[in-house]
Amino acid sequence: DLNILDTLVINGYFEFTITTSQIEIIAFASISLNPFGTLAITGLLRINSSGLVAHIGLSLGASFGADVGLKFTASAYFQINTTGQSQSFLIPGAATVTIAPGLRIHVEGEVEFLGFAKASGSVDFQITNTQISLEFRVSFFIGFLAFDAYGFAAVYYDSNPGLVLDLAIQATADAAVFKISAGGRLKLNTTDVVRNGVAANTFALALNGQVKILEVLKFDASFSIVISAGEWVLDARASLDFFGILTLAAVIHLESNGEFDITLDGNVLLGSRSFGLEGNFHFRVLNEITD
Repeated sequence: DLNILDTLVINGYFEFTITTSQIEIIAFASISLNPFGTLAITGLLRINSSGLVAHIGLSLGASFGADVGLKFTASAYFQINTTGQSQSFLIPGAATVTIAPGLRIHVEGEVEFLGFAKASGSVDFQITNTQISLEFRVSFFIGFLAFDAYGFAAVYYDSNPGLVLDLAIQATADAAVFKISAGGRLKLNTTDVVRNGVAANTFALALNGQVKILEVLKFDASFSIVISAGEWVLDARASLDFFGILTLAAVIHLESNGEFDITLDGNVLLGSRSFGLEGNFHFRVLNEITD
C-alpha cells in the first residue's frame, strides 16, 4: 500500500514483463480518495515491433462521492492499437481483453446531486482506418423537467466517403399548470450507400410536440422534411383544442415538383352536442401533377 497523508491510498497488483522483443505491463489498482470514496484502475500496455497496444480502464463505485452530497456510478476506458490487427491480453484470473485496431474512448455512468437531480448516459468515440465515429446517449432529470438525447455521427473515408448523422432528442416537463412534450430527429447521409440505417444521399428532419395548459388548452404540432435524390417532400400537421369550444386542425403536404395538398378543418361547439349550437368547416386546396 501507498498512503499519502491519509487522503490518498493506493494498493494493487503490478506485473512487468520485459524481453528482447517486447515490453508488457499489467496493472490492477484501487485508489481511496478521502472523502469521495474508492475507484478502481486497470492498465494494460504492450510495445513490440508490430506497434503499440494499450488499455486503461477506470470505474467508480456506487458510494463514490456520497459523503459530499454526490453519488457516482461510472466507468470509462481508453484503448489504442497501432498494429493493424486485433490484439489480446491474457490476464490470470480474469477475462481476456481484446483490443481492435484504432483508437477508442468509452465513458458511461450515472451521477446524482443531493437526491433531487440525476444524469446518466454513455459516450463512445472511435477512430479506425475507415471512419471516425461518435455515439452517445444522455438523460437528465431535475424537478419536473426530463431530457433525453442520443445519436450517432461518423465521417467515413473508405471507398464511399462522406458524413452520416442520426440524432434524436426528447424533452418533457410536467408541472401543476402545464405539460410539455417535444421531440425530434435528424438524419443525414452524404455517402452513396446505406450507413447505420440511414439511406444513401438523404437528409431527413422530423419534429413533434404537445403543450397542455390546465388540461383545457391543448396544442399539437409535427413537421417533417425529407430530401433525397435531388427532390424534397414536406409534411406538417397542427391542431388546437380550446376548452372544447373551438378545435382546429391543419395538414400541409408540399413536394419539390410543385404538388401540394393543404387542408384546414374546424369545429365550434357552444353547449353540448345533444343540446347546443355546433358548426363545422372544411377547406382543401391541392394541386396534383399527372404524367
